[in-house]
Amino acid sequence: MCVLFLLSGAGLKRLARSVWLVTPILAVIGAFQWWQLGGPVAARIVLNVLVCVVAASVLTVTTPVQALLDGVVALSKPFKRFGADPERFALTIAIMLRSLPFIAGAFSDVRDSARARGLERNPRALVLPVFITTVAYARQTGDALAARVLATRKTNCPATGSTGTLPPCPCHPRC
Repeated sequence: MCVLFLLSGAGLKRLARSVWLVTPILAVIGAFQWWQLGGPVAARIVLNVLVCVVAASVLTVTTPVQALLDGVVALSKPFKRFGADPERFALTIAIMLRSLPFIAGAFSDVRDSARARGLERNPRALVLPVFITTVAYARQTGDALAARVLATRKTNCPATGSTGTLPPCPCHPRC
């Protein structure tokens, strides 16, 4: 899998970074599995997780985001019969992907601020501002989606007699 990653043109540095980020988690998983099930089983579990991480990295390096979202839409089409909307599902994933860099940037900003105040070891000084900033960002995103009438729903208004997919009914609050 690592050879495939390198052949994709991503480079050794990106491979090392993707593996390095999960190393602490893999170490904890490996230690626990070693304690519970023994060395060979622990090694197999850790290596399986590592292969999955590298495979996900290969997928994200070699495939444009729009193609991934189109694949999500195609894979979720069978769930239409249960009321799922594949386009909304892809939109949800796109918003999540867009939000991750924002949250990472917010954490970096808060960490720098806490370091400047001498509070880099205080978890409350790190987590609480990031949480508040993230919630505000989520609310702003929701407001933007509602303003673009993406918050539509099925209605059957007894006051106007209208049916179908409409914005929330202005004349009747239960619609």
